[in-house]
Amino acid sequence: MSEKPWYYVKFNKAVGPVNHYELEAKFDTGELPPETLVWAEHLGDWTPASALPDFKHGSVSFVPHVKPAGTPPIPEPGHYHFEAIRDTSVPQVRPWVRFFARSIDMMLFSIIFDLFLLFVYPAVFSVMPVVIGMVTPPLWIPFESYLLSRFGYTPGKWILRTSVTDKNGQKPTYNRAIARSCGVWLRGLGLGIPIVILITCIIAYFNLKKNGETSWDKNQGFIVSHLEIGTGRVVFGFIVFFVAFFITCLIFGAAVMSLGGYQ
Repeated sequence: MSEKPWYYVKFNKAVGPVNHYELEAKFDTGELPPETLVWAEHLGDWTPASALPDFKHGSVSFVPHVKPAGTPPIPEPGHYHFEAIRDTSVPQVRPWVRFFARSIDMMLFSIIFDLFLLFVYPAVFSVMPVVIGMVTPPLWIPFESYLLSRFGYTPGKWILRTSVTDKNGQKPTYNRAIARSCGVWLRGLGLGIPIVILITCIIAYFNLKKNGETSWDKNQGFIVSHLEIGTGRVVFGFIVFFVAFFITCLIFGAAVMSLGGYQ
């Protein structure tokens, strides 16, 4: 009699085979959350471990050894709880990662917006530079929402391996992504108003550290998930940010020079 092999889903990939004791140990130590999908030959399909008596009572069942016929296809993320594919070895409350990802997005979008202003209304750079910074975040909202609804991440979030889904693992709908982005702009960025933005960022930071989620994610039922970020991605993120910042400075300088300097 041989113990049946088990497989489990981690990072949306099937892992195994492992024996029952090895798999149970992963749940006992917290390496895997209870909602993790598991499969063995006696199961018809991938099943959350929390729904099986094998992992509720510590019982081990034995069956004659049969050559595995192959694990069934892993269901789409929207078909099971997102906790099953979250990297539990990585802290999931990472305010500075989220802030850096948004900063990258803002700098990349600023290049496009500033180029548009350079050709349409360059005078704004010399008379209302602060206004440009205030209107950039709300103008980014429809683009951010589209990216979140289409991919679950933005360029900055992709670089830093951060994604946004609902609690069933599905990407946000466009309307819900809009509502989330508006919440970030209002309660996280303080409408871009100087001083106010500092206050709202501090409040959002401590709320995230205390509650494990921001108010805009809680209101919309979203989960922000983080995977491990290698050194290469961090370096790449800084390069993208500073190159984008340098380009926006060049655009600003070109606009001012075209007007003969500051008035």
